[in-house]
Amino acid sequence: MPSDATPENPFATSRQLLNESGAGAVRTAHRLSEILDLEWDLQREREDIYAQTIGQAREAVLEAIKVIAARRGWNHDNHWLLENALRLLDKAYDNDQLHRLFVRVDRAHRNYFDYPLDGDDISDALDAARQLVDLLVDISSLPPQPCIPTTPDQERILERLTRTH
Repeated sequence: MPSDATPENPFATSRQLLNESGAGAVRTAHRLSEILDLEWDLQREREDIYAQTIGQAREAVLEAIKVIAARRGWNHDNHWLLENALRLLDKAYDNDQLHRLFVRVDRAHRNYFDYPLDGDDISDALDAARQLVDLLVDISSLPPQPCIPTTPDQERILERLTRTH
C-alpha cells in the first residue's frame, strides 16, 4: 500500500496522481490549443498572402491589356471588356496563348476562395501571369495588327470594344 493510502482510503495516492496528471493534461491541452491556433493564424496569413499575390498578378495582366486596348481606342472600362479585347488580340496576332494564359491566371484568382489551391496551382498561375505580361509587352511594342472578325462572335466583340458611349 502506498504511504498516504490508508485502509479507509486505499486510493489516495492514485487520486493524487490522477489529479496531478489531470492538471498536466489540461495544461498540455491548453498549450496544444494555443499551438493549433497559431498554426491556423499562420495558415490564414499564408492564404492571405497567396490571394494577394494572385490578385496582384491578375491586375498586372489587366493593366497590360488596358494599355493595348487604349492605344487601339477600344473600350476598356471593365474586366469583361478587357477579356474581350484579349480574345481579339489572340486573333489579330495569331497567338492563342494569350487567352489560354489569361484563363489560368483568372481561374486561380476566382477559385482561390472557393477551392484550396496548393503551391503548384499558385506557382502555375504566377508563371502564366509572367508569360502573359511578357507577351503583352511584346505586342504593345509592335504596330497594331488589324482585327478582322471572321465569326459573328468576333464581330459582336469588336462592336462592343469600339462602341462610343
